[in-house]
Parts: sequence; C-alpha cells; structure tokens
Amino acid sequence: MTRHADQVVSVPLESIRFVIGCSGGSQVKKGGIASSDYAYTGYFADGTIAMLAAYSSTGNTKYLDAAKGIELNYLQAANFDGNTFTAPPGKSFKWAVDANGVPRAQCTNTCSPVTWDMMDASRALGMCQANYYAHNIGVTLPGLDQYCKLWSAKYMTNTNSAPIQFTPDGSSGSSQSGFFAQGLEALFQSGANTALFQPTLDNALSHYNPTSKTLTTQHVLECIRKHL
Repeated sequence: MTRHADQVVSVPLESIRFVIGCSGGSQVKKGGIASSDYAYTGYFADGTIAMLAAYSSTGNTKYLDAAKGIELNYLQAANFDGNTFTAPPGKSFKWAVDANGVPRAQCTNTCSPVTWDMMDASRALGMCQANYYAHNIGVTLPGLDQYCKLWSAKYMTNTNSAPIQFTPDGSSGSSQSGFFAQGLEALFQSGANTALFQPTLDNALSHYNPTSKTLTTQHVLECIRKHL
C-alpha cells in the first residue's frame, strides 16, 4: 500500500489541495505538503464523497481521479498495509517525506498523546460511507473495501456502542453511546456492514425525543462539556 510522493499527494494535487488542504488556509499554499496542519483527518471522507458526487453528476473522470487520490492520501496517512487496521495521526497532520521519497503523516494537533479528537477527526468514520457511495455508482476505491472490513471487524460490531477515537497503531479510546456516536457509526456501516446499518441508525434516533424535538439530556450535556 505504500506509495511514493508523486503517487500519493498529486493525483491530482490541485484537487486534493482544494478539498483537503484548504482547511489549513493560506499556509498550505505557502508551505506545500509539509505545511503545519496540512490536512485534517476528519475531512477526507467529505472530500472523497464530494468528488464522487461530482463524477456521478458530470461523468468527468478528473473528479473520479481526485476521489481516488484523496482516499489514497487517507490510507497513506494511516500507513495502511492492507492487513491491519491503522489510522491517520491526530486531529490534523502534515507530510514529511522520508529518505526513500515516501510521504509519512506527522501529527500536528491532538498529539499528546497522538489520538483522534472526539468531535472532528471522528468524522473520518465517513470514509466507509464514501465506500457506500462509490459502490452505488460502480466505482472501486483502491484498498477501501479491505480497510473498512478490518475496521468493522475490530470495532464496529455493537449497534449500541462504538469507539470513535483512534491512534495510529489502530488502538481505540473507550466506546461511546449516544446520538453522535451511533450516528457516525451508522454512516460507517452503510459502506462496511450493511446488516448493521438499520439497527445502528435506530439506536442513534432513539436518543431523539420527537415530542420535545430535542436530543436526550445526557447527550446535550456531553456535547456542551466536549466543546468547553
């Protein structure tokens, strides 16, 4: 799965910079792939899905190339070897090219210890939602089926609780229960284990009160605490 710099970060580079790198602002343009906070872990799913939607709407293969490039960047950041679930480092990272010309992701945010933050990087569970959309339009994203399969088997078998924070070696934080956690897990299951999608989504929706049109008090308090 390891690829050289020209294969990983420039397929095509400008599309990837626009979708992923723009989150780092003007410093990305000035500093290139080594920019601090070059890429945010939780944004790769959004970028991949956006490019798949553009390809589906227009038929222009430059968008499909961009989708595959963004997805391969994510797997490269995770140092995925095709056999073991691993994850990109932290909330955000930059690239450092090693002596062999291979880009390696280095954590730049939430790095002590290096782990995903709760509310932003956790959105990377949507990478397997991107896998769902890819299959719907007859596209195979390189390595993503296997990545989602390994991730699912290791952590995503409980429709009521799941971890949403991970470290580069594939370890996880504690499992979470609630609207946010099972909402993310349901998106994940759409492209990883479709049999678990409906019950996971049902669990997420069970935390919503249709009469008062509010989430459960516990979840609201958790969200407030995590944003303080």
